[in-house]
Amino acid sequence: MLLRLVSDFLTARRAAGLSSQSLRTYGWHLARMVAWLQEHDVLELAQLDRALLRSWAAANRDHWGPATCRSAIMAARAWLRFMFEEGVITVELVSALRVPKVPQRVQRVVNIEEIGQMLAACDRSCARGVRDFALLNILIDTGLRCSEVCRLLLKDVDVERRVAVVLVKGGDQGFAYFGDSTAAAVMAWLAVRVAGPAVGELFVSVGGLTPGSRLTSRGLRIVVLRCGERAGIGGVCPHAFRRGMATIALQAGAPSRVVQVAGRWSDIRMVERYSLSLRGGGMYDRWSPADLANGKNGE
Repeated sequence: MLLRLVSDFLTARRAAGLSSQSLRTYGWHLARMVAWLQEHDVLELAQLDRALLRSWAAANRDHWGPATCRSAIMAARAWLRFMFEEGVITVELVSALRVPKVPQRVQRVVNIEEIGQMLAACDRSCARGVRDFALLNILIDTGLRCSEVCRLLLKDVDVERRVAVVLVKGGDQGFAYFGDSTAAAVMAWLAVRVAGPAVGELFVSVGGLTPGSRLTSRGLRIVVLRCGERAGIGGVCPHAFRRGMATIALQAGAPSRVVQVAGRWSDIRMVERYSLSLRGGGMYDRWSPADLANGKNGE
């Protein structure tokens, strides 16, 4: 019964346009919540009460970190709110679960020196190196997420205007801005880009069993990791570029509002969160991280 109600909730959220990643996260947490409830002889939603919900939340603390606990609470609150709105339960239980605060920690951020080293390590005498060079420039200049880079379409990238239309988190459209260095890198890649089944995507695989197929998120993570290894830099992932984009632009003097717009953050607090590594230490083109990494001063 409980699992069926979870399935109904996930179906409704999918119909409302919730991303596949969010659906998987909700499903993962709610399946474990249902298992915990069944272990405590709760087989019907009507058996739930505020004290039991708090016991479940407290039990999470014994096994999971703050971020995972927060995610579990948010999934449970969304489910219970939906069940209340649908009339499955007649008692409001959402307020019994308070969303815990997650301590902010400095996360892996690529700095300007590392970007320069990784760009220099790209062998631009071959198509793979030209593609990787363009990828690194796009990542650091636009702050696009891994999946957003892989979904970039040729028709949506305007090299002359230095802007691309992208499908961002949540399914909305946004704009990704880039500087002269990235524009030149993209043009060089287009000149050698491998033709294949993924005719619409900007970035495709080079070599391997399926040359010309769309670059996947897993493939992009591997590309970034190998670029880092060639430059003698470990532990680099695509999202470190998103944080690096905010940090480098702020260090170069870009106003927080400009960085927020360029990174497509709805809340300026995300810019502050991603720039935690900062410790004393035309609009967007003046602060283009890729221009800085390529030795240009943006003037």
